[in-house]
Amino acid sequence: ESFENEFCSAQMIYEEKIRNISTAHSGDVQTLMLELNENHEKAIKYLRTEMDQRYDEMCTDLNEANDRLRLDYENQLEDLRNELSRLISSKDMALEECRSKDIELERLRQFHIDTLASERAEFDDEVQKLKESSIRERDTILSKLRESHA
Repeated sequence: ESFENEFCSAQMIYEEKIRNISTAHSGDVQTLMLELNENHEKAIKYLRTEMDQRYDEMCTDLNEANDRLRLDYENQLEDLRNELSRLISSKDMALEECRSKDIELERLRQFHIDTLASERAEFDDEVQKLKESSIRERDTILSKLRESHA
């Protein structure tokens, strides 16, 4: 900043000298031109330094922004991976639960089939016993009737 102030004040002095150049001698003009060239070189050096510094600052800002974006991207990617893993795990758990329920349903279905078959066999056995008992009773009644009519 001090160079900038020095540069501005030197430039104002040279501008004043340039206004007075028409009254200056040729030696004064050459001296003035050398001073202006030196001042010009200082200005260029100052501007280059400023541009380099600003460029470095911009690069630093861009690198920091890039690092933040990369970190955000990696965090979002990790979040998505975790969510996908959770969903897959939930799906696997749901599939396992469905398989378990299918096994339970099949077991219950087989139990009901076996129970119905057993009850059917018992029913058929009872019906057969009733038929046999009924036939014996009939035969006994008929036999008593024949005896009483004989």
